[in-house]
Amino acid sequence: MVKKASRIEVRVFPRPVPKGADACCLNEGGCGGGCCGSADNLEDVLFQIQRENSDKVDIIMANYDTDEPFDGILKALNNILKRSDEDFQVTEENFESFMAHAAPLIAVDGKLVSSGMVPSKNRLLRTIGIEPKNQDNLDGQLDRGRCS
Repeated sequence: MVKKASRIEVRVFPRPVPKGADACCLNEGGCGGGCCGSADNLEDVLFQIQRENSDKVDIIMANYDTDEPFDGILKALNNILKRSDEDFQVTEENFESFMAHAAPLIAVDGKLVSSGMVPSKNRLLRTIGIEPKNQDNLDGQLDRGRCS
């Protein structure tokens, strides 16, 4: 019997878009015409990784606007924080404030690997144990998801 290779689980908690805000711009006051959200850059990075490594990686993105139960999102987030030795519990009451400072959060196999920034594709690949095909920008990061 051949043992099936274990898949890597990448769980992502993007920055929530405030109710009534433009999904493209996550910063109060606008961005001078450009899209400033980390969501677009993060989704691009994750899409590329999933497309190129679909046999190795499962990407699970929390979606705060769908039928995914919010208590399930909180439970998953708190399990990751606990496994990562973070001494903090996220509740419905502090979720918005926590995410404003910590998002996006990325966990690999249940351990937090990135908080508050969008890693470059190559940096995230290295973090999850996959050698990047393109060696450019290994240590780069995109942005914190805020307008500058």
